[in-house]
Amino acid sequence: QQAIAEVLTDTDNLIQALEKQIAKKRLIKQGVMQKLLTPKEGWVKKRLGDVCSIYGRIGFRGYTINDIVKKHEGAISLSPSNIIDNKLDFSKCTYISWDKYNESPEIKVYEGDIVFVKTASIGKTALVKKLPQETTLNPQLIVFKDIKINNALLSYFLSFKDFQNHIKAILVGGVVPTLSQTQIANFLISYPNSKLEQDEVAGFLMDIDSEIENLEQKLAKVTFLKQGLMQQLLTGKIRLNQL
Repeated sequence: QQAIAEVLTDTDNLIQALEKQIAKKRLIKQGVMQKLLTPKEGWVKKRLGDVCSIYGRIGFRGYTINDIVKKHEGAISLSPSNIIDNKLDFSKCTYISWDKYNESPEIKVYEGDIVFVKTASIGKTALVKKLPQETTLNPQLIVFKDIKINNALLSYFLSFKDFQNHIKAILVGGVVPTLSQTQIANFLISYPNSKLEQDEVAGFLMDIDSEIENLEQKLAKVTFLKQGLMQQLLTGKIRLNQL
């Protein structure tokens, strides 16, 4: 009994240590973003619509439940639930018919684009890094394409606390708050004019994100191992006194 408890306690301690490291790294990232993304002297200020093209699903090209299909029978239609912590998550997806997918080529999503929620969960955003298959948007999202500055840097600006606070300050009231594409295009952003500086700032933040992702992967692995250990140890399938 003591040996089993010690093994599981050690595993719990490792999980807690990883969780603390992740929380600390996220706080560090927030501080670094505040320092790096706050406008500096000599930075360029432009409308968001001047640094990228913005597309959303046109009303008459919306879709109904009849357009929803099974996996492998159509394209992924991204929703706000697919954006978690500024990253795309494809564990649960809605799929729409190929006809509906091809009906709106301007909102087909590709690697390097940025997706942004404009209705309900407003402000959720993610840089598209990898796609499992053809992907488009549902009416709650828009996509930024033809980005004229470092796309990772723009993604960080969109998720930056100051930008998110600005969004909250101008939200349209109503049952379901929403932002129009015109409002979004008129948002002002400040950024380094130098491509080299853009790349350096984005690269620094991407390095921190990579460290966080590595810790999250370790945490997921240890959590999974713990579940397996509990199954084996608490059912007697493995006896520690026999190891």
